[in-house]
Amino acid sequence: MNGLSFSELCCLFCCPPCPGRIASKLAFLPPEVSYELKADEASTTKYALVLLEKADWQYTDREKDFFEAFFTRSARGNRIACLFVRCSSNARFTLLFSHGNAVDLGQMTSFFVSLGKQINCNIFSYDYSGYGMSTGKPSEKNLYADIDAAWHALRTRYGISPENIILYGQSIGTVPTVDLASRYEVGAVILHSPLMSGMRVAFPATKRTWFFDAFPSIDKVPKVTSPVLVIHGTEDEIHAAISHGNAVDLGQMTSFFVSLGKQINCNIFSYDYSGYGMSTGKPSEKNLYADIDAAWHALRTRYGISPENIILYGQSIGTVPTVDLASRYEVGAVILHSPLMSGMRVAFPATKRTWFFDAFPSIDKVPKVTSPVLVIHGTEDEVIDFSHGVTIYEKCPRAVEPLWVEGAGHNDVEMYSQYLDRLKQFISVELVN
Repeated sequence: MNGLSFSELCCLFCCPPCPGRIASKLAFLPPEVSYELKADEASTTKYALVLLEKADWQYTDREKDFFEAFFTRSARGNRIACLFVRCSSNARFTLLFSHGNAVDLGQMTSFFVSLGKQINCNIFSYDYSGYGMSTGKPSEKNLYADIDAAWHALRTRYGISPENIILYGQSIGTVPTVDLASRYEVGAVILHSPLMSGMRVAFPATKRTWFFDAFPSIDKVPKVTSPVLVIHGTEDEIHAAISHGNAVDLGQMTSFFVSLGKQINCNIFSYDYSGYGMSTGKPSEKNLYADIDAAWHALRTRYGISPENIILYGQSIGTVPTVDLASRYEVGAVILHSPLMSGMRVAFPATKRTWFFDAFPSIDKVPKVTSPVLVIHGTEDEVIDFSHGVTIYEKCPRAVEPLWVEGAGHNDVEMYSQYLDRLKQFISVELVN
């Protein structure tokens, strides 16, 4: 974050100059709630977990029998939503899982089931104050109180001994994990993409822990006496989920994917639309939206990638499902390459409004996209007029500087040197800062 402007620094550190407020602004991104907890009529302490659409549930109702949900109370008075996932009847270890900063319990359920089955562990997790169904507001103090409440609930409700508990923290979840592990000896500790402290994330040149720093895990981790496994990507990987154009399939795109991924330092995930390549069914607008939903769910659950590390990239017709998904989920960023406003506006350029029979109405969805958006368009596009890209750009709430490629048509934008230059600048500099 060493690219923060003076005004942004003032906003972070002067309104008011409080470390807790700084931590909240930098660290906590509670998503839209993806589940509900409904009281069990037969019990005053158990709740039924009801998963909403945003939970991205990938299994059948049978696996929902693994869940036991309830509330506990933190020392700071907040009601904390807890979830026990009994993946194995003979599991020796239970993971106390502290998740990342942009998900809630509902969104983690499929991953928990998959992980627990594969490593033969039960999983216990909780939502931080202000996340999911937990009350209160996210803060550093609440983070420590929340994991304390979860720890005591796991110990007393299920009678699990500390030596059979593995503390697992991911990203911001490593902060309460390290704090708890510095005070209790457990079976093991797993730190997935840990941070040293808040100031060291915001200002990488920081060499010491100042009195106003937040999340000082670097000073607590020497006190951890349990075995510790640290997991971290060397580049803290970004993944581009690409929705390709209308006249190619995955096989034709492979060379481009390898070349692009290497040059922008991203992994690439893509899929074929219904009726394309080896995908079954027929191409249609409804299938287009269902296809990208399936791809999104596979990327999230199969690879455990957080939304903030995903860039949605759509080209031509691929911008249609990309905009639709981005209007419903916040991600790291969105790239719209030769986007269209709507089907009618392509066929009849004089169209000024979206009629009920129009198809692909991206122009009406793009104002709902809350992620940063880079729009790319050739000024001489002979298929989707340049005006579509301009209008889409103007409607994006968080549009960044667009790339208008002078003289480029519909199918040759990527042949111009400024294409890769702009992508590298956007991904490696602007998103990082």
